[in-house]
Amino acid sequence: MKRHLLFWICAAAGACAADDGVTHNRFGVAVVDHYDRTFIFAQPMPCKIFLRQRVTDEDARTVEYDGDDFALLYSIAANRPYPLVAQAFRGGIGAAKLAVQIEANDHDLRVLGPDGDVRIVVHDYAGDAAATGIELSGPPNLDLAAIAHLACALPARTELGPVPQFLLNRSTGGRDPMNPDVSHQSTSPQPILDWKGTVTLIGAYVLGGVCLRESNWACPCLNDFATDVSGSLRGWCSSPFPKPAGRQQ
Repeated sequence: MKRHLLFWICAAAGACAADDGVTHNRFGVAVVDHYDRTFIFAQPMPCKIFLRQRVTDEDARTVEYDGDDFALLYSIAANRPYPLVAQAFRGGIGAAKLAVQIEANDHDLRVLGPDGDVRIVVHDYAGDAAATGIELSGPPNLDLAAIAHLACALPARTELGPVPQFLLNRSTGGRDPMNPDVSHQSTSPQPILDWKGTVTLIGAYVLGGVCLRESNWACPCLNDFATDVSGSLRGWCSSPFPKPAGRQQ
């Protein structure tokens, strides 16, 4: 999946509006939320992260969170077997490289390395430890800093502003790009995905971030974490051992 890179394109080309939070360029119109501050979250995993801004494009179904030397991109590709995609990039302007990519559907999830190679496959990722099946394709050796950024569960953070409508599985609505302080929501928005999962789309993004480890998949107990947009999440609150699902050859 090609990265949007809207913020860094604007920064390099000088094409971004400065104060109104709206960006106009040949890629369309997106809403930009400026932060330039550090956020600290205690749940579901301790997280301290400095964010420059968030760039939301409802039409492209992408939202990008930018720091000084990293970016996180969340998107939906409805026609793919794994339509939910979370990507962590490392590096500054002109040097950004993919560090790790997580893709999910209703029940299964896979983790890709920087070269697009599958490192981990997780079956029934929203279940408890006894129900979860994990397949490893060699030593994952994933980027620790990228994993830490994903564990901040940014799509679930209403503190960062209105949650993009596409993350709520709504094909219409969202903020007016010409007036970012105004939000619109269709009275009966059509879903983007025919989602059969036991957690919401945002819940799936949260699990993908907080359960990923450098060399495996292991969820914390999430009984104490729930937001209006993520819904309730179980995590692994009982047996600490997932069922073996074998190793990919």
